[in-house]
Formats: sequence, C-alpha cells, structure tokens
Amino acid sequence: MNKFMLLILLYVLISCGASDEEELVDAKTRAENYLTTSQCDEALEELNAIGFKNDDAEYLKLYASTYACLAGYDTSTFFGSDITNIDTTNVLSSFSTFSYSQGSGGSGTTAYDNLQIALDTLLYAGGIALTTNPSSTERSALFSSRDLAEINSLALYLVLNQFGAYNYFYGNTNATGVKGGGDAAESNVCFFSYNVDGGGTIDGHIDTALGASGGSCSATGQQGKNELSNGGNIDVAIACQGVVLFNNFRDLLASVALGSITDTDLSSVDTFLETAFATLSTYGISFTDSSITTVKSQTRCEADFATNYRDLQIYFAFFIELLHNKT
Repeated sequence: MNKFMLLILLYVLISCGASDEEELVDAKTRAENYLTTSQCDEALEELNAIGFKNDDAEYLKLYASTYACLAGYDTSTFFGSDITNIDTTNVLSSFSTFSYSQGSGGSGTTAYDNLQIALDTLLYAGGIALTTNPSSTERSALFSSRDLAEINSLALYLVLNQFGAYNYFYGNTNATGVKGGGDAAESNVCFFSYNVDGGGTIDGHIDTALGASGGSCSATGQQGKNELSNGGNIDVAIACQGVVLFNNFRDLLASVALGSITDTDLSSVDTFLETAFATLSTYGISFTDSSITTVKSQTRCEADFATNYRDLQIYFAFFIELLHNKT
C-alpha cells in the first residue's frame, strides 16, 4: 500500500470515529441506564471515563444522582412515602423520619459523605468556588432557567435528606422523629450542652426559648452530642455542616415550588424560619458575626467561625433546636 492510500485510510478511520460530543452523549445515556437499575458503580465509571463536565447540567445531575445512589438515597422511596411525612409544625423532626436519613449515620460514614458529594456537585455547579457561598443567584448566571430549575429541585430533595440525616444522628432521634429518643447509650437530648455566658443573660434567654419549645431539649446544660461538643470544645467542622445545610435549605426553598410536586405546601416553613430569626431580636440577642445566617459554604463557615463558639451555640439553640421539637 503506497503512502497516499495509507493517508486516505487513516483519514477515513479518524472521520468515522465518534466525536467528543457523541462520546459524552453516549456516556450519559449509559450512565442513566445503569441508574435505572441501581448499578451505581457502573454509572460512575461511565461518567468518570469522559472526565468531569462542570458546565453540562445534564452531566452534573447524573453525577449527583450517581453519588446519591451510592449513598442509598432512592428517589422513588422519597416521593412514594417519605415526602408525605413532612410536617410544617415539626419541620426538622419530620426530615429525620426519611428512609435515607435513618440509615445514613453522620459525617465520616460512606452514605453521608457520598450524599454530600452529590449535594455539593449541584450547589457548586458551573465551577463556583468552594470559598464562595453557593446560591440560586450564583447558579443562575451559569445555566439556563430550565437547567437551573432542575439543578435546584434535585439539590432541594438531597438537602432535605442530608439535613434529615444530620438531625437524626446528631439529635439522637428515634424512628418517629423525637429528638433525644434514639440510642439510650448516647443519652443526649440536645445538639450542644449549651453554655454561652456561664449562666448569664444569653443562657437565660436560651432556657426560656427551649423551655417553651415543647421539645426534649428544654434548658442549657443538658447533654449534647459527643461528636459535636466533647468536653466543651465544639467540633466546628461538624457544627458548620448543620449551619450550611440549614442555610442552603432556606435558599433552595425560596427557589423551588414544592407545592407543584406534593400536597405538602412548604411555603409556611419559610415564614416559620423568618419568625425564628426575628425571635432573637425580641430577646435582645445579636450575633457577633451576622454572616452565620447566610453562610452556605462549608469552607467559609469553618474559617469564619473557627473559634466563635458563641454564635454557633446561639444559632443551634434558636433555629435548629426549636425546629427539631417533636415530642
């Protein structure tokens, strides 16, 4: 075969090969097919083989869904039974009754960490820096309105489950959503054993608020979760996970109309949350760093509140404790 014919043959072979776009489409199709039969590892292998595509909304949703699959999250279970458990009078308690929430464990477990990867894939979609607070507004500059809506919707479903797992594990919650009613060996009824100012004014206000909540955590000094506060030293990374999950939940809730997919109308939840924030002012309490109410980046939270145990305790006492209040 002469050189001319060899060049022609090579050209034909190259031109007949799949383009990068075709390979991407094929890989996404194969991954989606694997996910329909819960073949999580195979789906991840397909997506990893073509490289991470941070600007492709469909790829990002599949990538997040794959890690959610690895975490044990099941969409059909969530929509088939779990979502009807949402109770706007016991918001966080009801999240802890979800199937995934009760089987996950806390930070460091395979299930919890995999769902966090899934959630972060969507929150930071488009290449948002980990030091930036991710938000629907940030993502809206990077994706079409349709893609944004789908990313935000999936992110909301995942944050509901991850926050549920957080509250189930760190709140020592039982199967029906009662905080402090779980593992007797743990014995904690609160997230923290609160001690902001040594029994001073702020602790007095926390006692009043917790005492009126009707929940098992009714006063400062009660047993907190060891993993959150061991010997009085707060684990800031784990505490920030709760803060960041809550703040991202609020941001996503404002951008997604859950009433369109379920009979449960969560619009009243955001009103309840705003009331909880306003409660602080009635006690004359303010944060030394008010960004704790809006920080949605784990990296920023850990850096900004590394030694700010005061604000972390106030945030948990007035927001997370009061919303995880089923008895």
